[in-house]
Amino acid sequence: MATLYEKIKDLLDSKKIIYKELHHEAVFTSKEAAKVRNAPIEEGAKALIFKGTSKKAGKIKQSYIQIVIQGNKRVDREKFKSAYDYETLKLVSSDEVKRISGVEPGAVAPFGNLFQTKVKVYVEDGLLDNKEIEFNAGDHKISMRMKTVDWAKLVKPTIGRFAEKEKEEIIKVEAEELPAIVTKKTKKTIHQSAVITVMAIFFAFLSGILISPKLDNVANLLSNSNIQENNPKVEETKEEVLGISSENTESITYKNLPPEISANAYGVFDMKNPSHLYTKNADLPLPPASVTKIMTAIIALEEYSLDEPVVVPSKCVNINGSSVGFSANEVFTLQDMLYALLVKSGADAACSIASIYDETEFIEKMNRKANELGMQKTRFENEIGFDSEKHQFSTVNDLEKLTKYALASGIFRKIVGADDANLRPLNGSSKIYKITNTNELLFTIPGTVGIKTGTTDDAGECLIYLYENKGQEIMIVILGSTDRFGDTIKLLDWAKTYL
Repeated sequence: MATLYEKIKDLLDSKKIIYKELHHEAVFTSKEAAKVRNAPIEEGAKALIFKGTSKKAGKIKQSYIQIVIQGNKRVDREKFKSAYDYETLKLVSSDEVKRISGVEPGAVAPFGNLFQTKVKVYVEDGLLDNKEIEFNAGDHKISMRMKTVDWAKLVKPTIGRFAEKEKEEIIKVEAEELPAIVTKKTKKTIHQSAVITVMAIFFAFLSGILISPKLDNVANLLSNSNIQENNPKVEETKEEVLGISSENTESITYKNLPPEISANAYGVFDMKNPSHLYTKNADLPLPPASVTKIMTAIIALEEYSLDEPVVVPSKCVNINGSSVGFSANEVFTLQDMLYALLVKSGADAACSIASIYDETEFIEKMNRKANELGMQKTRFENEIGFDSEKHQFSTVNDLEKLTKYALASGIFRKIVGADDANLRPLNGSSKIYKITNTNELLFTIPGTVGIKTGTTDDAGECLIYLYENKGQEIMIVILGSTDRFGDTIKLLDWAKTYL
C-alpha cells in the first residue's frame, strides 16, 4: 500500500503541479517546521484530525474531519461547532491518527482526501491569503511547498473562519479613542489608511472568489451572527502541538482496582510481560521534571567514554534546581558526572555534560533519540528538566519506553541503584563531594533497584521506580503527584498481588 507521502507525490505529478520538496531533521511543531523551512510560520499548514458529532433529523451522526489552519493559530472549536452545526468536536487519539491517515501524529499532511479513511477537509480562510502553502508530507523529516491555489483545487476544502491567533489579541482602536493631541491632519491620514485597507481587503476577497470554487462558504460564515469579531488571547495546548487527544487511557478492569493516589498520571508495568498492569492518563503530555535526566544520561553514555574529562563551565555553577555544588573549572570523569546526575539529580552536572561540546546540539540529540524510541508525545527543550511553557513534556508510556531502553545499560542500572557516592575532581583539588540518592525508597523497601526522581512547580512530584524480587520486576511511573513515594508504595503493594 502506498504511503501518504507517495500518494501526494503521485497526485501532484499526475496533475503536473509545480512543487518543492525539502528533506530536513525531524520536526514536531509549527515553530520547528518554520525554522528548518526558513519560511514564515503563517505559511505552514497545521493539519489536525477531529471527531465530531452532529444531529440531523433527530439522528446523531459521528464523523471524522480534517481542519487545516495556519501554523501560528489554533482552532476555535466553539466557532467551528456553531458554524457547521456540530454538537461535539474533539481531537482524535494517536491510534486513530495512525489508522485514519496512515502516518504518525505530528506528520499529518493537509490531504484528508488521500487518507486511508478519506475525510472531509475544512480550511481557515486566512491560510488561502498566502501565495504558497508548506506542510509535512506524511513524514516528520519531509516538507513540501506549493501554490496555495493548486492545493485548494486538489483538496477542494470547505472554507471558513474558525481559527484564533496564539498569544495575541486583535485590538480595535476607533478614531474617537485617539488622544486629543492627535491633529486633524493625523486623523485624516489614519482615515485614509483605513479606507485603503478596506479596499485592499475587498479586492483580495474578490480575487479569492476567482480562484476558489468553495469561497461561497466564507460569505455564509460572515453573515453568521454567532461569529465574534475579536479573537480572545489563547495558547496552543500540548495536545494540539501533536494533534492528538489526551483522554484517559485506563487499562482493563481488575477485581481490586489500584488505590486512590494523588498523581495526575501513572503506570504500573510488569517488566517481564509486554503489557501494563494498570495505567491512568498514560498518554497525557505532562512536565517530566528531572526524570528528563534519564535521557541526558543516555546521550552522554552513547556519545562519550566513561573516562571523558568533563569541565564545569561557569554558567553551570549556582544554577537553579538541585545541585551538587561544583565550582567553576573543576574537572570530573564522565562516570562521576553521571553519578552526580542520577544519584544527586544535579542540575550543575546535567549542564556540564550537555556543554562538553555544544548544549543546543546535545538537546537536539535528545529529541532525535526520543523519536527513535517511539516517544511520539515527548519533547525536550533543556537537559535538566526545567519547566517550559510548551516544549518540555512527556507521558507515562513514553517514559516507560525510555527507562526500559536505559536499563539495558549496565552502568546506568548500577548508578541509579547507588545509595551514595564520593566524587573527587581530577585537577588537583583535595575536595570530595559526598552525595546521597534522592530516591528515599532505596533505603526503605528491599528489592528497590532505583531509577529517578523529579520535582518542579509545574510538574509536581515525579518518580520512575523499579522493584525486583525473585525474578519479578515492576516499574512504576508517577507524574504530577503530591506524594510520589507514598503513591508508589500503594501501587507497589497492589501490583504484588497480581504477580
